[in-house]
Amino acid sequence: MITIKPFSIPNPAKGFSWAIRSNIINAVKVGMRDAEYISKVELLSGGGKAKNILNYRSGRLSRSVKGTGRGGPAGFIATGELRSDGVEYAGIHEEGGIIQHPGTEKLVKFYSKLYKKYVFSRGTEAHNINIKERSFLRRAIERNAANMESRIEWAIEVAIRDTK
Repeated sequence: MITIKPFSIPNPAKGFSWAIRSNIINAVKVGMRDAEYISKVELLSGGGKAKNILNYRSGRLSRSVKGTGRGGPAGFIATGELRSDGVEYAGIHEEGGIIQHPGTEKLVKFYSKLYKKYVFSRGTEAHNINIKERSFLRRAIERNAANMESRIEWAIEVAIRDTK
């Protein structure tokens, strides 16, 4: 499981009215669902304007992405998070890293870019595989940041207007 907690909105010492708190929490919930949509549709499945970050195979990674927003713990009005649960390879794609391959003596089939066809090899030696960062959670939050900010500002304005 990988979780990105993009923000928590601090609760000022004087506090906000119930209406403002409620509107902020709803704005965070909607904003995190928007980030979930961006991650799933635009970044992972290639359905949006942007080129998808990872090749779409089974859809398991895309289905694992969940965006949530809720009332915050003590001292905070609201928190939001975007996470991927139950997919063991999500972390390596989100953050990048090195996989230490132990090698094998089995017959291996792979596609060679050099020969532009499938080739066979009698096993491989132990080696490292470098996986570059292909963030699908943080990038979704970055793309949605301005939208989230305007939603929260609007939520506060509406609550103040309606309480007068």
